Amino acid sequence: MKISQINNRGSDVKKYEIFRYKSELDVDSSDAKKVSLIKREILKWISKRSGSNLPKTAWNFDKFELLSGGRTTLGCNILDEDINLWAVTNDDPDKKIPQRTWTTEISLYELNKSLNLTLRLIVNTSEDNIVISPHIPGVIRQIIDKGIKIKDGKFNIENRIIEVKTKEMAELLVEYLSDSSRKFPAIVLSGDERFGNDFPVHFNKFYCDSLQKSLSGLVNIFKIDSDLTYLISDSFGKTRSVFNGAARIYFPGFDYDSDPFSHYLYFSNDFIKEPKKTFDNIRLAIAKRSVRSNQLWKEIYPFDEIRSLSLQKEQESSGGATEKEKLRIAEERISSLTKEILSAREEQQSWYHVSLSEEERAINSERQLYATRLRIELLEKQLSDRGIDFDDKIPNPSSWDDFSEWVDNSFAGRLVLTSLARKNLKKPEFRNYNLAAAALKWLATECRNIRKSGGQSLANIKISENLFNAPCGTDEFEFEYRDRKISVDWHIKNGGNTRDPSRCLRIYYSYDEATQEIIIVDMPQHRRSSAS
Repeated sequence: MKISQINNRGSDVKKYEIFRYKSELDVDSSDAKKVSLIKREILKWISKRSGSNLPKTAWNFDKFELLSGGRTTLGCNILDEDINLWAVTNDDPDKKIPQRTWTTEISLYELNKSLNLTLRLIVNTSEDNIVISPHIPGVIRQIIDKGIKIKDGKFNIENRIIEVKTKEMAELLVEYLSDSSRKFPAIVLSGDERFGNDFPVHFNKFYCDSLQKSLSGLVNIFKIDSDLTYLISDSFGKTRSVFNGAARIYFPGFDYDSDPFSHYLYFSNDFIKEPKKTFDNIRLAIAKRSVRSNQLWKEIYPFDEIRSLSLQKEQESSGGATEKEKLRIAEERISSLTKEILSAREEQQSWYHVSLSEEERAINSERQLYATRLRIELLEKQLSDRGIDFDDKIPNPSSWDDFSEWVDNSFAGRLVLTSLARKNLKKPEFRNYNLAAAALKWLATECRNIRKSGGQSLANIKISENLFNAPCGTDEFEFEYRDRKISVDWHIKNGGNTRDPSRCLRIYYSYDEATQEIIIVDMPQHRRSSAS
């Protein structure tokens, strides 16, 4: 065999992973009746795509192999004191596009007395660029329809669109969105007050039902009345909310200081102009995130690897078998290992191309961000040279109620509030929000400019008659922000020695060299420390 033959092996067919799914079912793994029900539903779904009737061994949940009409359907299990795992896979040629084959891998395994379901949807094709509307296999919907619940943190995945029409329901939605144990995305569709609180025509039954069906078991979808969206705005800020007939995807990990651009917002006009394309983009975003967020070989295992391990265990326990039987098992295992190696190579090539694309996108984004910042600073300098101070035009907030939103709108890219600061800004005891606003204006402008230039010392600077900037001293502390620790070593305080929370202002902050942002970690009251 020539080296060129090795290099070209499998190069005509490309593998694209569309969905990668893992869920914990609300089923005790010792409940044999329910476990059997789930396996039978999976086999019913697989049998419709296998081209022939499944063998009896399949319905007994044993190892099986079926080749029929260009389709390959396999099943295996691993059962010992360490693992109880059952898995099936099916190759199904596309009914419309030649040389395109869909592979679905499904496994069911026990972990900590709970039952876990995993699924991978892969398309194998010679096409250089594949354009599809992602649709998760209906087997998950089929299982839910049998009364099997899928856990999502403290909640469950619903096989319906959830109508949010009361304040109590809206409060539950806010709790769900910020639940740190949530594993699945949430899609929120908002009513539009311009339509008299009705949902706009683009959220009609056809489009919404199609979206729910295509992502069944993978997301919770909510429709919230427009007059209740203020609860989302009040909880997370207007930049993280959804209103006026828009839709938003809230991915797992969302909280009070999440980057709003990481939780995709689709405006009303997007749906009005191109409804199908916009709904497809939502499905595509969910599908891509499912592949990125579920790690292979950790909780989801490729079928080829499961089958190889199953054959290995069969080979190890075949001591009393005939030589012919041992040879058959060995040949099966060699064939399985060969497929596993080729599959791993395809997987590596697929992710290599994805990583190149993502790296290029990241580099371009950083370049554009850097260029935008330079452009903004240049425009600000030109305005300043003409005697125009843009920041002087920023009005103060009207109350504590809109303080967080005022910060987001006034100082984007210069100053940010953490979730702790946002939480403490809700109905604080400190009364003078105008004084706090003046302090943040100074931080976002003069203080930030000094930190960027590495200029004069900031120690004990008098900002105004009643405001001073100083090191935290014994109040210094570390804070985890965006998956890293930052040192909070500066604070702003007002004059006087009072610790009366209604009159004592404290703003604890840090400066991020990478993003050139002032990070407000806590405000507006005094923190408790070893010196308190």
